[in-house]
Amino acid sequence: MSDNSSPTPYPGIETSAPLARDFTFTTQRAGETLTMRVEAASWGYPNWGLQIGVSIDDGGKTRHNSTGVRRPDLPFERATVGDALALFESVGIVPCRTCGAPAFDPDTSITNRAGECESCFLERIDRDFERQMLPSRIRELKAELQRAVDHKAKGFTHRLLAMIHPEAGGDDYLVEFFTKKEPTPAEIEKLLKKRRSAVLNDYRLTHLDILQTSLQEALAKAEADKVTFAAETTEARKVAAKAARDAKKAIGAAAKTPGKARSPKATARAGKPPQGDQGDAS
Repeated sequence: MSDNSSPTPYPGIETSAPLARDFTFTTQRAGETLTMRVEAASWGYPNWGLQIGVSIDDGGKTRHNSTGVRRPDLPFERATVGDALALFESVGIVPCRTCGAPAFDPDTSITNRAGECESCFLERIDRDFERQMLPSRIRELKAELQRAVDHKAKGFTHRLLAMIHPEAGGDDYLVEFFTKKEPTPAEIEKLLKKRRSAVLNDYRLTHLDILQTSLQEALAKAEADKVTFAAETTEARKVAAKAARDAKKAIGAAAKTPGKARSPKATARAGKPPQGDQGDAS
């Protein structure tokens, strides 16, 4: 067993006791509730060493708000409660770089949140995904709107979107129908039976006037988002460019500071007398 013990006292806890797989510990730190648990990787992988997980209670705003820290040099079989608590103490909490809420210090834990709290991290990746998908979203909306306009011009009044669940199994798929009158539920069921769908009520029927208005609104929002994302990208580039310029200026200033940097020629001349007339003035 390791003789390490927790760096802070834990009343009622025997820190020298062997570490159990189900050991957990909850405490308050900097006004936040932190909970520690032993990760299964500690005993599940050969030569992995002790690893714990630490979570911050954020009031249920996110499902996953945790990090990990590991001691690869300490086998789980030799670890004590104190060893786990010492790892727990090593996990730092810092203000989120975006909103200031508590976040895990990336320098002291296993995390890809880079100093962001879970809420900001999830919001950022959702927004990044939305930004990446926006061009295809706009194309799809334009195509869908054009189909509605074309069919309305031909006398169609309703669109039926139905999910087909094949009786024989396999992947479900979406189908689109246009009708020149509002179909009854029985007519829709008959149509889906022809497609051999095992489910006969997974559909949406929309009048083309309502559909057209809805698609126009969705397209307008998507186009507005495109402008917003472009502005955000431009601003981010400006910030990055300014940071690069500032760094370049700082490097230049440091190079000009006496004693900080000298050119090879200056170094070669060091210690040599000045050239030219070296006689005493008379």
